Amino acid sequence: MGTFNQLFKASFRGVRFLPKGDHITVGGRKLIKHVYPNTDRRFIEDLGKMQKDFSITGVITGPNYFAKKRALINALDKEGPGTLVHPFFGKLQVVAEPYTINESLQSINEATFEMSFSIPTKNIFPSSQGLFKFPSLSLDISSAIIDRFQEWSTAFADTILEAENSLNQVYDKFDDVSRLAASVTDNISSFKRLISDARSAVSSAIRAPSLIAGYFNDLFSSLNELIENPRDKVNLLAEFYGFTAGNQSLRPTTKVRESQIDNDTIINQTINVGALSNAYLNASDIDFESDEDLLNISQNLESQFSSIIEDLPDELYKRTYAIREEYRKFADNRLVSINKVQTVTARKESLTPFVYKYYGTLDNYETIMKLNSILNTSEIDGIKKIISG
Repeated sequence: MGTFNQLFKASFRGVRFLPKGDHITVGGRKLIKHVYPNTDRRFIEDLGKMQKDFSITGVITGPNYFAKKRALINALDKEGPGTLVHPFFGKLQVVAEPYTINESLQSINEATFEMSFSIPTKNIFPSSQGLFKFPSLSLDISSAIIDRFQEWSTAFADTILEAENSLNQVYDKFDDVSRLAASVTDNISSFKRLISDARSAVSSAIRAPSLIAGYFNDLFSSLNELIENPRDKVNLLAEFYGFTAGNQSLRPTTKVRESQIDNDTIINQTINVGALSNAYLNASDIDFESDEDLLNISQNLESQFSSIIEDLPDELYKRTYAIREEYRKFADNRLVSINKVQTVTARKESLTPFVYKYYGTLDNYETIMKLNSILNTSEIDGIKKIISG
């Protein structure tokens, strides 16, 4: 079986998987059948050769299962063509189509992917690229985090010990966030397993820093999938703002301490950038209630951006700045059409007639109560906020 696995490995965008079962190729010619009433005659119009489509079953299993599964999901979700390497089909440039993942309690740490790929050709029509590029910019951030760990040091024994302590502080923080997440979702078991896997791999990952970066990216991706409500995601990601791991009292008085401080800086920068970039991505999906709601979220994001940006190395700076600018473009665009908050004066009345007076219905009752932090709805007075369409 080992020899079979070596001979028949496959990959997409460099992420390996084990081909399994039948693998189907669809090809031929593009044909349209024209049929006519009251006759058995028909005309078959040949529109030329069709590009081939492929259906593949692939399996992910073995050590670092969750990290490898996440890597294949990321590869399949990525926009545009990528390289497929397959023992039957060879090496092809293809586009991934919708896929399914099957996991079973009878086969722990094994996922079966049903994948379909199509061979693209050059677009003959004008480009209609979307207005915002958050997914691709988010992938750029993930790549920049991996690149940042190329400067990771394991030159001294004390450096390794300090790195172990710092990484465990990171995973302690993710544990804290998982407990907060439990208040908004019941589906945290896979997230907690990934944290446990990352913690178990600390000793070996220290000498393979790309694995640390992979776990950081996977944990943020898993947190994104954990919760449906984008506002809840933004609030949870804010728990990482200002995160600092390591011994903050260290001073660069020796080469050993310099390397310890450098490693802690890499950890702290990548965690803060990872949290912020994912917050930008999720903030763009929030159904904002008003311009005030949007501006409050935007101000919190800008505050975190300002607190970390100046100390980032060039590549991480450029990628973080790019996703921030994309979010600002989104926010400016959204402000044009969003409901506006304005102030009016209430004259000692209960909330019910106040709301009805401005809207003609009570549909916005809860919104106005929340907007003004009203605890006693039986009598309101003074300057109050309302939302205008």
